[in-house]
Amino acid sequence: MEEEKLNNLIYLLRTHHIDSEPLENLIKRNKELEEMLKHRIKYTDELEKDLFENASNYVIQKSKVREKIEELNDLNSKFSQRVIKGKEFYLTELVQNILQELLQEGDK
Repeated sequence: MEEEKLNNLIYLLRTHHIDSEPLENLIKRNKELEEMLKHRIKYTDELEKDLFENASNYVIQKSKVREKIEELNDLNSKFSQRVIKGKEFYLTELVQNILQELLQEGDK
């Protein structure tokens, strides 16, 4: 219906010897933009679908981090101590502290 109205308007402009080229250019550009928008919407929908279907590929669950911390607790006694800035640390304690900080940041 809109296209028919625009065609009628162009016809009227032409019959009255008025330059219809600017209007025709606008119509053409509008169609191009509509196609670009359709493409972008389709692409965004596909990204959204992928995100929801494959969310586990993009995030680490807190439970898995907690499990790793527990594994490190079990292994802690098997490694020798290291001295860092005057403090003794097991290597696994350093990793454990980092993982715990990540969990705490995620809770904020």
